[in-house]
Amino acid sequence: MSGSTLQVRVKSVTYEAERINTYELQPIAGRELPPFTAGAHIDLHLANGATRSYSLVNPQGERHRYVIAVANDTASSGGSRYMHEQVRAGDKLMITPPQNNFALAEDAKHSVLIAGGIGITPIWCMVQRLAHLGRSWELHYSARTHEAAAFLEPIAALRACNVNSIVLNFDFENGPDPWKYIGAVCVNTGTHGGGFAGQATGSNVGLSQTISGLQPNTTYTMTAWGRISGADDPAYIYAKNYGGDERKGALTSTTDYAQSSLTFTTGATNTSAEVGMWKSAGTGSA
Repeated sequence: MSGSTLQVRVKSVTYEAERINTYELQPIAGRELPPFTAGAHIDLHLANGATRSYSLVNPQGERHRYVIAVANDTASSGGSRYMHEQVRAGDKLMITPPQNNFALAEDAKHSVLIAGGIGITPIWCMVQRLAHLGRSWELHYSARTHEAAAFLEPIAALRACNVNSIVLNFDFENGPDPWKYIGAVCVNTGTHGGGFAGQATGSNVGLSQTISGLQPNTTYTMTAWGRISGADDPAYIYAKNYGGDERKGALTSTTDYAQSSLTFTTGATNTSAEVGMWKSAGTGSA
């Protein structure tokens, strides 16, 4: 640390969306990073002399990393272009500790969050915080296309557990259903909730994830939503490897999104379950 700056290492650079990368920054020598709150940003002091501010997008409370998202601006004067073309995993960067000029009102009765394009970055951190607190919120998110929309899969996963809370709009795409690119699964109870999302296309394909941290001898409700397109072959949602028989629920709509739910009860010693959606035959997507 030197003065008001500190050094971090780039742990990973990840393609997030069209012209958008995320950068995970970790402390040097395993030290904890300074705390931050939703809406905060850090300043990056780049080797080309530029200083740029970027919002933190990872959940408030994480001290082992900062995550930022950078859009490669075609009119860049050296900041975003340098990040995309020069910064690689393993590089060291100088940053300032987080500052927050856009603080979230956590005690609001209901929060309406509006974001467009890369402007989702501070808003996504706020959404995660409100969801964690169990507050009432809604998100309205616009982008040119779904390929240009950052965090679309985690947003869809969150929507699986909060169906009426998120509205998407893609300016350059026709049709009333911007969710058509994604399916999602949610497992949710009063003590445990989690979601994931993605797209699988072809024959004998699906989406699955292991949900850990479940309680033994406890009944859980799983909700999935998605659409089977391109064929009339059946698909289903399922839960298995939880200490009981595999449970399945039908997901059969070929024209509109269908939502299906099932319940399963964990065994005496099992604390995890594989849940997902599966397209069993033919072509199409789940």
